[in-house]
Order: sequence, then C-alpha cells, then structure tokens
Amino acid sequence: MNYFFYLLLFFLPCLGAAQSTAFIKELKKEATNKNLDEVKRIAAYNQLTTIYYNRDVSKAKRYCGHALKMAQKDSLSIGMGNVYNNQALLSFGAGEYELAINQVIKAIQVATYLNRPTLKAIAYARLGLIYSSKGYAYKAIEYNIKAINIAKQISNKKSMVLGYYHIGKSYSHLKDTNKAVMYYNKATTYFGAEKDKNLAALIYIEQGLIYMQKNALSKAQQLMMAGLELSKKMHNTRGIAYGNYALGCLANYQQYNNQALEYFSTAQTIYEELDDDLGSAQVLEGMAKVELERGQYKAAEGYLTTALSTARASRAMVLTKDLYQTMFDVYMGGGEYKKAIRYYQKYHLVKDSIFNRDKNREIAEIQIKHKTRELEREHAELAEKHNLTLKLSEESRRNQELKNTQNWYIILALIGGLLLIVIIGLLVFRQDKLKTQIRETELEQRALRSQMNPHFMFNSLNSIQSLIATDNNAEASIYLAKFSRLMRRILQNSRQAYIPLRQEIEFLDNYIELEQRRFKEAFDYELDKNEIEDDHFVMIPPLVIQPFIENAIIHGLLRKSEKGTLKIKFEDYDKSLIKCTIMDNGIGRKAAAAFKTDQSQESLGIKITEQRLKYLTLKEKISVPFIHVIDLEDDKGVALGTQVELLLPIKYKT
Repeated sequence: MNYFFYLLLFFLPCLGAAQSTAFIKELKKEATNKNLDEVKRIAAYNQLTTIYYNRDVSKAKRYCGHALKMAQKDSLSIGMGNVYNNQALLSFGAGEYELAINQVIKAIQVATYLNRPTLKAIAYARLGLIYSSKGYAYKAIEYNIKAINIAKQISNKKSMVLGYYHIGKSYSHLKDTNKAVMYYNKATTYFGAEKDKNLAALIYIEQGLIYMQKNALSKAQQLMMAGLELSKKMHNTRGIAYGNYALGCLANYQQYNNQALEYFSTAQTIYEELDDDLGSAQVLEGMAKVELERGQYKAAEGYLTTALSTARASRAMVLTKDLYQTMFDVYMGGGEYKKAIRYYQKYHLVKDSIFNRDKNREIAEIQIKHKTRELEREHAELAEKHNLTLKLSEESRRNQELKNTQNWYIILALIGGLLLIVIIGLLVFRQDKLKTQIRETELEQRALRSQMNPHFMFNSLNSIQSLIATDNNAEASIYLAKFSRLMRRILQNSRQAYIPLRQEIEFLDNYIELEQRRFKEAFDYELDKNEIEDDHFVMIPPLVIQPFIENAIIHGLLRKSEKGTLKIKFEDYDKSLIKCTIMDNGIGRKAAAAFKTDQSQESLGIKITEQRLKYLTLKEKISVPFIHVIDLEDDKGVALGTQVELLLPIKYKT
C-alpha cells in the first residue's frame, strides 16, 4: 500500500473550497479578527490547518494550536471535533498512529453527541486510512464503508469518491483485483459531478500506477504527468511530491535509472521540507531499488537502513515488510547471504503477522455473524411457535362444537408445520455453517501456503559460498543468478492461490537445474507436459510439487552409487484435476529410511500439502486421495525407486 496515497486522502476531504491566495487571506483575516464570533474564528483556523498541512507543516501546527486554544473551552463543540480531526491529521503525518487513532475517536464522540454526520464521516474515513497504513486492510475497509454510508445519507459525493477509491486500493493490496476494479469504477462514476482539482490530480496519479502494473507504460506516464501538472497548478506541494514519486517508480520500472533518481530526489527534498519522515522512507526505498539495479549495493543498503529506522519506529508494518523484501534483494545481489537469510526471515515474519491478524479478525467476524444469525433464527422460531399456540387456543375457543377428529387434523397440521420450520431452519443452519467453514478454510490454506518455504535455501547458499571460496567465480555467478531468480519466483508464487501451469513448470525446471549443479550432475531428469493442452491457461496451486521432487533427489537419487534419473510427468485426470507423477530410480523408501534423521519434518510437509489440497477443493466437494506413494520393486522385491502421484485441483485462466 502506498503511504503517499493515505496522506493525500487524509487531507483531501477538507480541501473542497478554493485555495486561491485571496481565499487564504480572507481566512487569515477571519481567524485573527477578535471582534468576530469565536465559532467562525475556530472554523477559519481549522481550514487553515488543512490547507497548510499540504504546504507548510509548521504553519499547519501553529494554526491547529490556535484553534485548540480557543475550542477547548467546550470539549463537545463542533470546533473541537474538527480540531481532533486535524490533530489526527498531523499525528498521522508524523507517523504517530496510535495517537492519531485516539484523536479520531474523540472526534467521533463529539460528532455522535452533536449529531454531526459530516464530521463523523470524515473521522471514520481517517480511521480507515490509519488502519490501512498500519496493515489492517479489512478493518480499513470496514471504516470506509461506514464513512460511505454516512456520505450517502447526506449526499456528500466527494466523501463517497474517496471512500470507494480507498476501498479499491485496500482490495488491490489484498490481491483481490476484481473487487479493486469494481470500487475504482464506483469512484470514477461519482467523480463526474465533482470539480475538486486536488482530488482529480490524486486519481490521475493512482490510475497511472495501475496502468504501470498492467505494463501500459505510455498511458501510465500520461496520467502521472497530468496529475503532477494539476498539483503544480494548485500549488499542492504534497501532490507534487507524490507525482514525482510515481514518475520515479515508472522510470525505475523502465530501468531509466538516472531519470528515476531525479524524480525520487525531487520528491525526497519536498518531504524533508514537510518533515514527513514516512514519506521520505518510501522515497528512500525507491532510490534503493535504483541503486540495486545499478549494482551499488552499499548505497542501497544505506537508504534502506534509514527508511527501516523510520518505518519500525512508526510501526508501519506494510512499509516495513516491503523494506525487508528489498533489503533481502540487496544482500543477495551483494553476496552477503547470511544477512539475506536474516531479512528473508524478517520479511516472512512481518508478512505472516499482517495476514494472521486479518485472518483471525475475519474468522472472529464470521463466527459472530453466524452466532447472531443463529440467535435471530431461534428467536423467530420461538415467536412462530408462540403465535401458533395463540392461534390454536383462539381457534379452540371459537370452535368448541367441532368434532374431535377435526381438532386432531388441526393439531397434526400444526405439528407438521412446526416440523417443516425446524427442518428448514436446520437446512439454513447447515448451509451457513458450510459457508463459514469454506471461508475459514480459504483463510487457512493461505496461511499454510505462506509456510511452504524452500528447505534447500540454506544448502544452496552454502554451495555458493563454497564455489567462491574455491575461486570458481564463473560457476558461482551463474548459480547465484539462477538462485536469485528462483527466490523471487518463490516470493511471487507464495502470494497466489493458483498460478499458470507453465509458470510452475518453469519454476520446477529452474529448481531441478540448480540441484543438478549443486550435486555435480549426479542425476538426469525429464519433465513431460505434452499431454496437457493450453498449459498457459491451466492454473494449479503453487509450491506443492517441489517438496516431493526435493525428497526424491535427496533421499532417493543421491544415495545411489551410479547416476540416477528423475522423471516428472503431467497429464489430464478429469475436468477438475490433473495428475503429476514424480518417479525416481533411487534406493527406495525402505533403504532411505535408514539414512533419515528427521522423518517428522518430511511427514509434516506431506501433511501440510494434503491440508492445502483438501481446502482448495472443499467448494467443489472433491474427495479423492490427493497423494499416492508407490514403492517400485522387481519380481524379487528389490527396490527400483519410488513413484509419487499427485492429484492437483485446476482452474482456467480467463
């Protein structure tokens, strides 16, 4: 998530009025006019705070201080509510997130007491922005939805645009591109009636970043430049910094290193002038990526060290995670592998922390909603039973002369109705329970996927160090390049539930080639995918097959006295599954068991894989043995190797 995006969204709701020099002079005149009503003076100081936050933070703080001094006489006034919101704005810009949250909560309390929906909508939106920057994506979406609902009630289209756009950004961070696009479209739909040029500049720049991700580079540059020029026209200093940052990212993406540094340097200068440490931290990450491309690893390390100090102090977890990943790339490029491993581990710790926090919260919300629905259903059933009982009593009083047989028919009909209600309730309960289970397992399989880290990483780094130590620099360079590419692919694939089969095959090919080099061509391998049509459109779960290939190499082939053979074959199984067969002519499982020192780790890996495949197919109700291991033997029972058959769920790329 982009930190600058949050800052711009934070102050934009308060920039609806024109920011001409004449308007600002008029505000200053109102603020300092002691003959004017204090309510108007406080409002003027609050407006000046939001305007100058975008231009001169020191002046913004001073104006906010004046507003506070006057408004604190009545802690529940509208003026004090806006002061709380502006204090949160300044605290957020300084990276003091917890303080900002407390100040926004006070603004919400004032808004609730005074019944001021506009103030409450702004406060909810700001809570969403703070939680987004902290890495609480789902919580951020929740508060932005609250802000949008209030904005709809009071027909505040500008707040609706900001809310929709920010929710889209949150879903983009969560890799839910469909929902992201949906909310972006909602934002642009409502934006048509608005003429706020600061907001227009923001949307241009953000859309430019989206087009950059889609590799539509000319369109991306056009939008970014439009946003930058509009920010300059509006004297929007933060917008100018943000536009330069975005153009720096684009130049870095195109490997125009000198141009990227120019844009980043301009943005960095502005953020330093604004005392915006977190803004500077993200620009420093951009500069580090440029230096990484240029092979200037020490310069990149320096930028990242400074940025990490700021990000950690502010507890900006999303930014910290991104910085750890970039630091890993820097140390890998510079050959400092022990440091690279340390930052790789830190990256995963923070990433898992962010994910697990959201996952636990989602599960809790699902359980609460489920229990609430269950209680509502029970209440409805009891009410229905009570109503039926009343009806029965009334009917019996009015129809004393009815025959007993007729009464029995009525009673039986009522009992049947009650039974029908109970059956329907049970069916609905079962369906809701299944939906809850599916949602929980979707979250769980994401957590399991994040645990599937390659076991060979440490051994590979040791191999690189050995090659360097023996002055085999050429081989070390080739090995390092392939290893770095493989690690990047692992990081990318671990974030996805499904990837194209072709992409997984390329990953496996790269991995096996590395193992061949590491073990000095101790085995040959064949990788056959000819029976799968359209391998570019067939999608499978990532990082499932590699552990079984690793097991075949380490425990089967390397124990042979002669050169071994590894065969991997993909073939169609049915419309929802494909079959992957991994066959080696190694020493077999029985002989390998004598050499293994940690069979529990292997069993855990297989168990995790089985759980992942089970969860991925829960919706489709597929119930098959996903993993089948066959011991290959001749007629005399002599081991000829091992064959593992995996059934993998598939989707089709659209």
